[in-house]
Amino acid sequence: MNILIIDDHPLIRFGLETALGRLLTGAAITAAASASEALAALNRPPRPDVVLLDLRLPTLADGVTLLRQIRTVASSTPVLIVSGDESASLVPLVRSEGASGFVSKSEGADRLVAAIQQILAAPKTFYCSETLRAAETGDAAPTCPELIPRVWQVYALVASGRPSKLIARELDISEGAVKNYVTRILDATDSANRGAAINKYLEHIERWRVDPKYRGDR
Repeated sequence: MNILIIDDHPLIRFGLETALGRLLTGAAITAAASASEALAALNRPPRPDVVLLDLRLPTLADGVTLLRQIRTVASSTPVLIVSGDESASLVPLVRSEGASGFVSKSEGADRLVAAIQQILAAPKTFYCSETLRAAETGDAAPTCPELIPRVWQVYALVASGRPSKLIARELDISEGAVKNYVTRILDATDSANRGAAINKYLEHIERWRVDPKYRGDR
């Protein structure tokens, strides 16, 4: 797996590289401190499998500008926003610009790994930081739909072979809700049926954990 980290703070870059290097065995990690360095990294092989982007960079009004540039030169590469700005209003903005998820820098490294796993295994979903979800209030439509964290739980339980009734009991939701989540999973993973979705989960998660070549350790 190839990861590109874009952040102008040396300590943040070092911390992310260290944490991900420890948790994602075999990952090849490249760091960029500016937009120009990031675009140069995107234009030379091997291209990253995922980009981690800070929203505050030198020479740019905001990281959204660079996000647009990344989507232009590497449209198939998922971009995960990793920001210290926890304003919930940023989420719909970056989502509309093509980001695949948003993680707050106040989250732990395990959350970042979970986000990377999700956006690679289910590219049509949008990962959102627990911190931002907790900050949402009011009657407006949520910027991070409840589906996203819950669907990941359901997906893991479906892949483990549990029937809908048992999943409903474990998550304290109705069996009908589980079936609705499964339908959304099939759509998010472009799967024709439950079995195909399980296969994709196993391919993108389980094999990634145990196969160094699949992780990019070449």
